[in-house]
Amino acid sequence: MEKDLLLQKQIARLRAKMISTAERTRSLTDQDVIRISQELDTYLVQLQRMKMQRMN
Repeated sequence: MEKDLLLQKQIARLRAKMISTAERTRSLTDQDVIRISQELDTYLVQLQRMKMQRMN
């Protein structure tokens, strides 16, 4: 459960960072936005896998 909370906090932090970077650069295809999005995807997949394992 604690790892879930840590992942959720990391996801929220990265999501906010991605949004602010996209607003600052005024581009969804900026390399920094893409990099943050890819990192965010990694954490989202981890969280989803953890939730699925708990269901089994």
